[in-house]
Amino acid sequence: MSLLAELKRRNVFRVAALYAAVAWLLVQVGDLVLQPLELPAWTVKVLIVLLAAGFVIAVVVAWIYEVTPEGLKRDSGALDRTILASAVRRSLNVAIAVTLLVAVGWFAWSRFSAD
Repeated sequence: MSLLAELKRRNVFRVAALYAAVAWLLVQVGDLVLQPLELPAWTVKVLIVLLAAGFVIAVVVAWIYEVTPEGLKRDSGALDRTILASAVRRSLNVAIAVTLLVAVGWFAWSRFSAD
């Protein structure tokens, strides 16, 4: 099995996409909220560094553990093509789509409401 197929089977790409979308949304909200609070400019930089470190951790956890309806379980390495695995993949896809829609909506609102 190739590395790309294994990454896809373990949902590493989905977790990475979901994490990146949520992290981008958090940076946008953080930038918007931290300015009125008059916090130093470095707080946004710290937030970005923490989210970047969390990205690495999320990808490693996605590689090691498998998301099941019962929670996280250590990946045994066996190919699991059951209906439950399909349901988990579907729920990850829905979470990614919802997060991206919120992010695009947030971007559009902040871009066009400032005018």
